[in-house]
Amino acid sequence: MVNAIEYGPSFIAWWSALQPSWRVSDSSAVLSKNVPANETWAALGKGGSAGLYVVIMALSWWINAVGADAEGSGIWVIVEDFTWVLQQVHEIKIKSHVKKRGTTVEESTVAKRYAFYIFK
Repeated sequence: MVNAIEYGPSFIAWWSALQPSWRVSDSSAVLSKNVPANETWAALGKGGSAGLYVVIMALSWWINAVGADAEGSGIWVIVEDFTWVLQQVHEIKIKSHVKKRGTTVEESTVAKRYAFYIFK
């Protein structure tokens, strides 16, 4: 069983350590959303046991541990940030796929379906 009081801060520290260096600031607990133009999200855009799937599992353990006390735990701030990161990774993957195929996002049926397979 996960101890929510100990797990929360550990998860936040781990999540911060997974981020590209430009997201983390010593002066703020909030992770930056000012994405550099050349960002590829390579470190986080992995599939399988080394990627975002593990973060989802770890988040589910924390949510399960806090239960009804989720509102005061800070977990929803992390869930929102994870969702934002997931959207960023998705956009990069779609753009990369479309660029390789020489089509636009609107023209690419595969790109439209790619969201379902992004982390395989």
